[in-house]
Amino acid sequence: MKEQELEEILEQVEVEELSNLIIYNDDINDYRYVIFLLETICELTPIRAEQCTLISHHTGKCHVRKGSKSDMTDMMNKLMDNGLGASVESVS
Repeated sequence: MKEQELEEILEQVEVEELSNLIIYNDDINDYRYVIFLLETICELTPIRAEQCTLISHHTGKCHVRKGSKSDMTDMMNKLMDNGLGASVESVS
């Protein structure tokens, strides 16, 4: 492959920054509901979903996943649409 072709391909590849998906504790949703949301929306294992739920309950927030900003923003919006507090933070 020629160097110019390689440069053109690299220019076409979109580099997206990594972001963290954070959930927050609240006094409205019960554990089972939060675990269900984390399993279905964030595709966490049942054990990881339960851990995140307990961590957010005891510390106020929990880092749930790391991924592309667009994927994490999509998950955040779905969580928020279902009544869970969440945010996306850029990875330093």
